[in-house]
This record gives sequence, C-alpha cells and structure tokens, in this order.
Amino acid sequence: PIVSFPNSPWARTFELKKNLALVNQAWCDVATFFLYEDITIRRLPQLFQLLFTLSRPSCRNLGPMIRTLELKCYIPEPVGEEFGQTLRTALAHCTSLSGFSYFSQCRLPLRVFTGNLLLPTSIRQLHLDLMLEEETAEKILRHLQGELSYLRMRIQRIRRVKIQHLVFPCLRTVWFETDRYSIHRELEVLETWTMPSLERFIISNGQHSDDSYHFRTRTVHRPSIIQRGEDQLFAFLSQSGGKLKYFSTMYRGHSEFVQQILDCCPLLERLSLFVRIYDADFESQKIICRICSHKNLRCVDFVLENEGSLELAFVAKDIQSLVEPGLREFFGLPPFLNHWFH
Repeated sequence: PIVSFPNSPWARTFELKKNLALVNQAWCDVATFFLYEDITIRRLPQLFQLLFTLSRPSCRNLGPMIRTLELKCYIPEPVGEEFGQTLRTALAHCTSLSGFSYFSQCRLPLRVFTGNLLLPTSIRQLHLDLMLEEETAEKILRHLQGELSYLRMRIQRIRRVKIQHLVFPCLRTVWFETDRYSIHRELEVLETWTMPSLERFIISNGQHSDDSYHFRTRTVHRPSIIQRGEDQLFAFLSQSGGKLKYFSTMYRGHSEFVQQILDCCPLLERLSLFVRIYDADFESQKIICRICSHKNLRCVDFVLENEGSLELAFVAKDIQSLVEPGLREFFGLPPFLNHWFH
C-alpha cells in the first residue's frame, strides 16, 4: 500500500504543482477567449495558419470563440480558388461568428465567397469593400438580410438591378462609402430597401478628400451631380428618415439643405455635415438658427472650410451670440463651441 505523508516535502511540492497547474488552466481558459474573440487577417498565410489551428482535434473549442473575422490582406488572383476554399472551411468552424469584414485591393470571383457554404447566418455586422463584385455583394446581402444590424459598404457604381428590394428588419446602421459619380445610383438602391429599424445613416467619401461630396466649382458635372444626389438623398430620407437619430454626410450644407434634413428626420439627435464659410457670408449663422429650432438635436459636428480671410474665431463668436441661453444647456454648449476648431 502507498502511504501518504501530508507534511512531507514531496506532498507539499506535489500540492504546489497541482495548484499551479489549475491556475494556469484557469488563466488559459480566460485568455484564450480574448485572443480568439476578434481575428484580423492581414497576410494570406495567416488565414491558412488559422485553418490549421482550428482543424486540430485539441482546438475544437476555438472556433466557437471567434466572434469577428476581418480580412485585410491582398489576395493574388492565382491563389483565389485556394483562398476561397480555405475561407469556407474556416468559416465552418466559426459557428458563433457575429461580425465579418472584407477589405482588400483585389477583385475576387463570385465562386470564392459563394459555393457550398455562404457566410454564417449568425452574422450581425457586415463590412464589404468596394473591390467586391456586385453579384457577390448581392448574394451575401440576400443571405444575411434577416438578422443584419450593421452594414458598411464601400462599393462603387452599384447596379440597381443587382441589389434591389431587400428587407432588413433588424438593420439599425447603414454606412455607405462611395465616390461622387455614383452616389445617386446608390441612393436609388437604398430607396428600394425596407429598413424599419434604421437609426444611423452615414455617407462618407470612399477615396481621398478631393473626391468627396464638397465638389469643386471647376468640376464640369457639378450642377447635375449635386442636384441628382440631393434629390435622391431627400427622397430616401423622406422614406426612411422617420426614426433616424444620427445622420452624417459630406455634402456641402446650406441653410435650406439643413432644413430639409431636419424636416425629414424629426427624431434626429446628432448631425454631421460639411460647411464652407465665405467672407461676409452669414450662411453658417442661418444654419445654426435652423438647428436651434429642432427639439431633439443634441450634438452637431461641423467640418469647416474657410476660403476667405474670415477668421473662424469670429464665426464661433457670432454663432455663440445666436444660441439662446435656454438652448445652451440643451445643446451642451461647452463641447459644442470649445471643440469648434476640432
């Protein structure tokens, strides 16, 4: 028989090692979740290594830990098929995936993302890059439209016939990154979507700043593009702006433009837009006066451009004099004016 001596050095050493092993196991269980909760693939070999890890019998519990998967790697065309098969196999292990992002500077064929396995229906947040084929985007959106709550798209020149008439019952945020020549087409697409829960709508520039929505005067297409884009924007806001709480656009705002936004969005709480300031021009003051009349607005973000000699400090001072004392507390005046130059 084996006799145990609790006070012996061997017993104390064994107990210490056992406790240390239990602590290490507990820390391993906790740390593993944080390591695998959010996965970002920046180089293609990392995706192959991820699949190798998830396929090991001792790592079966790692796949369900992954919540978000971001692809930000360049994918050469010769390995496109291998990438697609690897991605589909890796996604099969991610049974609890809630966020997926694809951001790459190369186009991939439809069969890479669609085949035997589509993206898991558990995905709630989706970010698609502009280099994705329109047919691929349409397939993915139709597959995930039932539970999607966040959608960010960076796709140029969307064809209306491809992504029309989608129903997103849970979609709360739409973020479109686009270029100045296709915004009216994309807004026409959005008009056909049903989004009863939409609360946040963002239009941002998908390229460099010179190609944003504050078009230069020298642009030949300026009048027609701006008018078509604004018409489509207000048509969309009239349809889906009833529940909007946040709206951001890089359109150059003027007083009538802002007033139409406020009329279409009665529940708006935050507004972000671009404002140009000229010498002896009180357009910014007019905008502030219209904003002050909105009962729900809490925060306003301005991107200012001053093309004259008018100092922004004087503009801020004039605007401060326009805001009534009762609205200062309502607006939260210190962050509103103190961050004017930011």
